[in-house]
Amino acid sequence: MEGLGKGNAEIIGIFLNNHLLEPVGEKHAWYVDEEEWTNFVKRISELCKDTSYLEKQAEDAYRICGKIKDITAKIRATDFQNKSNERLKDLLNEYHKSLYKYSFVAWGMLVIDQLLVGKVAEKLQTALKNRNKGEKFNEYFETLTTKVNLTDAEREEIELLNIKAEAQKRGDDIERLLKEHADKYGWLPMYDHDIVPWDKEYFRNRIISLSENPQKEIAQREEKLNKRRGRIEEILHELNDPELSRLVNLLQKYIILRTYRTDILKIAYYNMNLFFKEIENRMGLEGNEVAYTTIDEIFNFLTNGKVISKEIIKERMEHFLFLKIDEKLEIVANKDRIDNVLKNQLDRLELSDVLKGSGVYTGIKQGGVKIIESVKDEYKMHEGDILVATMTTPEMHSIIEKAGAIVTDEGGITCHAAVVAREFKIPCVIGTKYATKVLKDGDLVEVNAKEGIVRRLKI
Repeated sequence: MEGLGKGNAEIIGIFLNNHLLEPVGEKHAWYVDEEEWTNFVKRISELCKDTSYLEKQAEDAYRICGKIKDITAKIRATDFQNKSNERLKDLLNEYHKSLYKYSFVAWGMLVIDQLLVGKVAEKLQTALKNRNKGEKFNEYFETLTTKVNLTDAEREEIELLNIKAEAQKRGDDIERLLKEHADKYGWLPMYDHDIVPWDKEYFRNRIISLSENPQKEIAQREEKLNKRRGRIEEILHELNDPELSRLVNLLQKYIILRTYRTDILKIAYYNMNLFFKEIENRMGLEGNEVAYTTIDEIFNFLTNGKVISKEIIKERMEHFLFLKIDEKLEIVANKDRIDNVLKNQLDRLELSDVLKGSGVYTGIKQGGVKIIESVKDEYKMHEGDILVATMTTPEMHSIIEKAGAIVTDEGGITCHAAVVAREFKIPCVIGTKYATKVLKDGDLVEVNAKEGIVRRLKI
């Protein structure tokens, strides 16, 4: 949370001092002060008028993420048992510092990619108008903003398909391949320190659900990707506008960066898993209780040997939220107080049978709602259901394949839901803000992606 204030200020001169974090399932809902956010967006908008700034921020974001990955990988490879508390404190401090500027990568990208999409749209309109092809805008815009590079989650699926192909050749002798795969991709579900990473057995079970013709599946995926890349090249060659080409190539980089920035945090949690287990053991805690301590409390233990009481930890494990007002950070764990804080700090939710957002991949679809918090909810998703989520994530691939339409609380045109909606040609409405709170499993809804409206239907 410190990075939201000082980390952002160091990069763009704007503080986000007031915010609230609330656990929701295996993820978190994060709220910021509306006025501070408006100023944050305004400042980034001013800076992003220069395309060179956008290019520099992409480079900086990859550098910041790479540093986090390298530092946490080094810590993961450390033998902690022979290290003193003082040395563990040094390692923790190194980890903490690596995350300092990450907040701008996390939050700034949400603003930057939308501004970049606007630049692409504006430049495309001008280029088409100059060639009397204005009617091509929707077709070309949808193509140019469709992802053409693989995320780590997509690479994982392709590599697992390759392992299945190997299994078909040599029987069940794939133990080493599964172990290496788990070591490489076990971090994918880890949205926090207390999430269990995927192991060899998880991937062994996953293989069963994959295509029985893995090589054909891989070839089909590669063909679709190459077709998309080829079509973008054709459009850019046809319009022959160097600035448009520059913006589209940059947008493709940001589309991947939007996913990569969250992947890096998951990799960091995975790499730090053994470190925090060692801390947990030294503190006399168990059952992942260390995940409910703060970094200051861990520093205090490593410095002074002071351990937070188990009663406080148990209370936090049941319910908690982080509240930061004017630089003062507080952990609220009392249920009545949490309800009171949420009531006083957040805008009241107006329940309605109509939700409005931004439509992606035009179409209208009716179906039953399934609220999806994580891949653990796949069991309740059936063909044609309406997938409703705070946001979709790469590891939800098999769930998305069943969806008749997608509705999300968050997101812009380059968010994961928007990207996969265009790839799978699924009607999608993003950025409704409250879909997961207003709708419930089994509700019959109509998703109108052309109008950006989700309407609850009367039965």
